[in-house]
Parts: sequence; C-alpha cells; structure tokens
Amino acid sequence: MSFAPGAFVTWGRNPLVLYCAHLVLLGAFLVPPWPAWHFEAPLWQAAFQFVGYAGVLHLLAGTLERRRLFVSL
Repeated sequence: MSFAPGAFVTWGRNPLVLYCAHLVLLGAFLVPPWPAWHFEAPLWQAAFQFVGYAGVLHLLAGTLERRRLFVSL
C-alpha cells in the first residue's frame, strides 16, 4: 500500500509548466515598487499572498491534469 497525497501528484505531473508559471507569478509579486508589498509585508499579508500564490499554481496544475495535458522532458 502506498500513500500519495493528491495535491503532490497533481503538481508532480507538470513540474516544468508549474516552474515557469511560478517565475511569472513571482514577477507579479516583485514588480510593484512598494517595499510594503513584499520586503516589509506583515505576517498576515505574507500568509495571504502565499495562499493566493499556491492557489493559482494549484488551479493551473488541476486544470492541466483534468485536460490530460502533461509536459515532461
């Protein structure tokens, strides 16, 4: 019997696509010139940004899996 959490399997099927999407999203977080947006953000704001960031990546991974689109090298 093996244990494979669904979210990790979903993310692991398209790691290259998610890595590229991660870089694009990271740019959206670092482009605004306000230090309070990323460097000096309070903990609640950083947690909210993390949940939104991970949520967008998870929606992308789930969409690719439902459409059976897998990108691998």
